[in-house]
Amino acid sequence: MRDHPAPPTQADWHCGAQTWRNRDGLRLSYRERPGRGPTLLLLHGLGNESSVWAEFVAGVEPGWRVVMPDLRGHGASAHAAGGDYAMRRFVDDVADLVKLLGLRQIVVAGHSLGGAIAAHFALEQRPWLRGLALIDA
Repeated sequence: MRDHPAPPTQADWHCGAQTWRNRDGLRLSYRERPGRGPTLLLLHGLGNESSVWAEFVAGVEPGWRVVMPDLRGHGASAHAAGGDYAMRRFVDDVADLVKLLGLRQIVVAGHSLGGAIAAHFALEQRPWLRGLALIDA
């Protein structure tokens, strides 16, 4: 008997993708696991996409809402016009998604590039930030 449910398959992740447009009109994608408790915002590393978190999310307490964006130029998100991948743009994208979804009581975790984005996001002292985890960042 398994202690945790099986992680979603790649097909599950892509079927559950939502798209939205940031402040500059760039089409971005995110995946979400619903929950009524605090929110865990997971930011993947360079060259990855949100599905990299599948196995990790399977172990997160069921009450937590989990949001996993595909960063600009990654996964199902569009590439930035003119190759604009400045840290400021990544942080703005995260801030736009947080605002769009009305997220509060957020714990942000990021790996590699995602960790750098999470750190910059946290430095802006967002009032809704409850915790920060940096992994190989």
